[in-house]
Amino acid sequence: MIRIFQVNIVLFSVLMLSCNHAEQPVKEAATEEEVSVPRGDTITFIMGDDASPDEVFYRNAEQYYLHRHQDESKVISGLYSLTEVAEYLIRHQDTSKPPWGQINLVSHGNPFSGLSARLKPYGERCNVLNMQEFLKNDTLPEFPQGLINEKTTIAIRSCGIGANKELLNMIRQFFSASHSPEIRASKYFEYFLMDDSAQQVKHFQADYWLINYKMGYRPSDRLIINEFN
Repeated sequence: MIRIFQVNIVLFSVLMLSCNHAEQPVKEAATEEEVSVPRGDTITFIMGDDASPDEVFYRNAEQYYLHRHQDESKVISGLYSLTEVAEYLIRHQDTSKPPWGQINLVSHGNPFSGLSARLKPYGERCNVLNMQEFLKNDTLPEFPQGLINEKTTIAIRSCGIGANKELLNMIRQFFSASHSPEIRASKYFEYFLMDDSAQQVKHFQADYWLINYKMGYRPSDRLIINEFN
């Protein structure tokens, strides 16, 4: 008996989002700043720590946004839950300024188990089931007038969360006061990588496709690359 096996290759297509110019929205991943629209300031929350020296997601994300904002007070680390983020925003409201233009939430995650960021300090992770329970039984933050409005964007920087519309709607509800903010999240993988030639961190998004071929045969790199075209 002759058995023919099939081997799968995962192809990754990488979309680079340079921090040197105004970022353009990626198709089906409207996550980037609408820099042409005049509105309030942007603030970024780094909602996790890298688990080992080999992991650089949060460290690189922090460096990326420090470079973009040019203001350390606009990049906040050490807050790992949505309630802590809400409390920070309320406590540090500047009534002389317009509502926030964009609030970036950087967290590991995926569309199935949600964000690794927590709902409350040391509490459950932010996913659909836990959000349902929280919205039903817990007290939502009371955002004062002029802090968040319908022109505010909550941008979630996490892998694939844009594919989980139910979770996005719940996060919008969490951050809603008299007005509901816009929620944006990518359907793609998101990561931050040091560009050694430019000596700065850049933001990337990536998608993947599967191809297959018979056991014992491997297409050339050129043929594999052509699968992206």
